[in-house]
Amino acid sequence: MKLSPLQQQTLRLALANRGQLSNRQALHEIYGFPTSDRLLPGVFCLAEIGIKRYHAATAAVVKSFNRLAERGLADRVYNYGIWVCTCLRHPLYEV
Repeated sequence: MKLSPLQQQTLRLALANRGQLSNRQALHEIYGFPTSDRLLPGVFCLAEIGIKRYHAATAAVVKSFNRLAERGLADRVYNYGIWVCTCLRHPLYEV
């Protein structure tokens, strides 16, 4: 089973984070979106990012999460992100 670079990166990040990865974490870690602590912690400043870029990145992350879930590699938690399946948390498994 061949995973896209985004899917591989998503799994690596989730495995490094106790097997879970939220949409916000993925956008921040993968795309480098800055957060605005003036509003709420973890909320993105869309004026800095740009609406079009934000929507494109969000769509890519959601598709990546959905495809990992379809392949049985993660459990999709809507409005949150993913939980990596237990079998992938084994130390011998490399993504």
